[in-house]
Amino acid sequence: MKYFPLLLCAATLWIATPSLPARDDIRLPLKPSAPYAWWTPGEPIVFKPGGFLPKDLASLQGNVYGVDGLPVAQVEVSKDDFQTNGWVWKDAEPGFYDIEFFVTFADGSKAQVTDSFTRRAPNGKEARFERKKYSVAVVARPEPGAARVGQFGWQYHLNEREIPLAQLVGYEFTMIHSIPWGANFTNLADAIQPARDEYRWDKLDSSVKALADAGFEIGGQFCYTPTWASPYPEKEDKINICVRESAAYAPKDMSDFTNFVEKTVERYKDHIRIWEIWNEPNLPGSSCFWNDTPANFVRLQRAGYETIKRLQPEAEVWNGGLGMRVSYVSFYDKILKGGVAPYYDKLSLHAISTDVGQFREVERRYDAPEKAPVVSEWHAILIGSGVLSGPPASESALSLRMMKDLLNQIKQGVVRTVIFEMTNQVEKEVVGFAAANKWFTHSAGLFRQSPRIEPRHAAVVKAVFLTLTGKKATFEKEISLGDNGTGILLKTNHGDMLVVWTEQGELSAKDLKAFQSPSSKLHDWEGREVALNAATELKPGILYYLSSPDAAALAKAAPSDRLQPINRQKRSSAASPSATYAKAGLPAELPASDPLWITKDWNWVPYQDKEPRISARAAVGATESGVDILIAVKDATHEQKETSGWWNGDSVQVGIDCEGNGMFGSNTEVVCALTPAGVVFRKISNANVEADLPARRSAVGDTVEFGKCEIKHEGDVTTYRIHLDWSELNPMAYNPGTPLKISLLVNNNDGSGRAGYLEWGSGLGAGEKDPSLFGTLKPTP
Repeated sequence: MKYFPLLLCAATLWIATPSLPARDDIRLPLKPSAPYAWWTPGEPIVFKPGGFLPKDLASLQGNVYGVDGLPVAQVEVSKDDFQTNGWVWKDAEPGFYDIEFFVTFADGSKAQVTDSFTRRAPNGKEARFERKKYSVAVVARPEPGAARVGQFGWQYHLNEREIPLAQLVGYEFTMIHSIPWGANFTNLADAIQPARDEYRWDKLDSSVKALADAGFEIGGQFCYTPTWASPYPEKEDKINICVRESAAYAPKDMSDFTNFVEKTVERYKDHIRIWEIWNEPNLPGSSCFWNDTPANFVRLQRAGYETIKRLQPEAEVWNGGLGMRVSYVSFYDKILKGGVAPYYDKLSLHAISTDVGQFREVERRYDAPEKAPVVSEWHAILIGSGVLSGPPASESALSLRMMKDLLNQIKQGVVRTVIFEMTNQVEKEVVGFAAANKWFTHSAGLFRQSPRIEPRHAAVVKAVFLTLTGKKATFEKEISLGDNGTGILLKTNHGDMLVVWTEQGELSAKDLKAFQSPSSKLHDWEGREVALNAATELKPGILYYLSSPDAAALAKAAPSDRLQPINRQKRSSAASPSATYAKAGLPAELPASDPLWITKDWNWVPYQDKEPRISARAAVGATESGVDILIAVKDATHEQKETSGWWNGDSVQVGIDCEGNGMFGSNTEVVCALTPAGVVFRKISNANVEADLPARRSAVGDTVEFGKCEIKHEGDVTTYRIHLDWSELNPMAYNPGTPLKISLLVNNNDGSGRAGYLEWGSGLGAGEKDPSLFGTLKPTP
């Protein structure tokens, strides 16, 4: 056996090996000695043959890398050693590692060990994905015998294979997502009550028993109205994203729901103490899980709450989890106004950019009590095909996003955090293929599933955090370290712990040593102990944990407030134009002298023509049905023969900031053009709604379904009359009196290509879409 440990530094070079002829990649089954490739410190990392070996195989070499791609070790074993003992890497430090294996054959040629898997999109297209590395974890086991806390947990999807994975990470709590009353997403076979007098408890019985036997605290979420109980049974076969539309309404007879809740609570109350009523209810058209009214949700929440409390007074009841988008805030406003406040014990939220404050503002509006927040579906490392632009984030970048948001939740007083999810729905490398084929899916798991189950970096980072905190953490103070560093002081089951990191430049060891006590220990986020001295390198993008920090030094440190919700940090905005919109909507005819016309602050951006040969004016209105835009363009020549890139011909583009905060990804954009084949009305982009699943919203690239565009060309004037339903602008919702952030762009082509464009409010035509540059329309008095 050849074993070459390597230092983690940029200057490290692999020990040179002779240049050898290469063969095609080889499929060589390798089986880790530890289940799910998860070892504890001190155990050797061993991979054994999982099948027959090629007769001419001479040796197997494994190159070990850290998550940063830097080499860590190189181990080569002979065929005989491999068959007898396996490939063995000893003395691995705690952490996350990727291993690439290479086979050397008797003739001296080499081949890389590769595995693969295939995925098929709903449109029938297939793609094969190569996996040329094995990911492994080396993590200390959680302390045995510790009291169960349950602050951190995971969403359980009726798949018992998730249970041992959750135990490896160190979770103690799970929320069953969902207890399928009438379906499980679109799957009718999982329905517990497929008919009024029929119950099928077997699958849920098995799951609850397995979770209880494993020692988990359990919560359960009610969801999905059965077709027989739905007010719209005829919508059973209409699929909204991933839900049968018939299941997204309150039952026509609420006693059907309370009867089911009663039977469920009676059956499982010895094991389930926390109950959540529904999943992501929102305004009609804004969530595929709930297409009913806010008033009917209040009825549902009250009915479920009162039934549960009658049978299980000690139970805790959560509202249906609300996302972070403005449409959910508007929905919360309506259900609080409708009297929901007495009928939930915790405020349940779904999040990655967790912002409890926006819900607190609504509560103050109605003098409603503040309920302790829980995050019942945490999209910690989710990458969705519906919002992907460019390569997916790296594993370490996703872990940093996860931990910053977790600390942000703790800072805001979130008392439980339930991660979504344990295993990937699709692997991260598949998301781009899914996006290209309009397949709505995501990668969000702590473990890969394909081509085999193995840990991701975030699983190691989360497991280390749970171990070091004793699975409990509350916020005490935030401080700054140097120019760029942030420190969060937590009270944990193991005493005080200071979490520090920087995203720009190295963190100064001197700055951190100021808070070191004689009993302090420093660990990085993968669990390695780090010696803290003047020469210690504290790298950016990595969290470090200092135990038992000096209390006196921390008391003297000035508090700071750098840690904010990731997507709620208002971006500085350049000066942008302003005008008014009609909050009563636009009339059928608008006189040229009407003050609603936007005639000023149009800016010409030249491509060919230095000066514009066109002029434009516009008017905007908003009603409960949606947004109306009227644009009149004066242009001597109408030129539009494009079949895809319509902006290269005469056309208009409209962008609306659906969050109103100027953040990248918050904008929805459409293009309208009059071609020889007729009117084109297409979606260019949709506002990022993370893992929310809005119904009645057209996909990017498709014709706008929930809206209308009329274009008339008379003489030298082309008039565009556009209507967009609010659902097309999700997460925006109708809120009269609120300013509208918008950009209007008029493209011009006089027959020699795109001459340039007129814009009111910038941010659409300059390549990268930037809603912070949009103009502002204020409602008419």
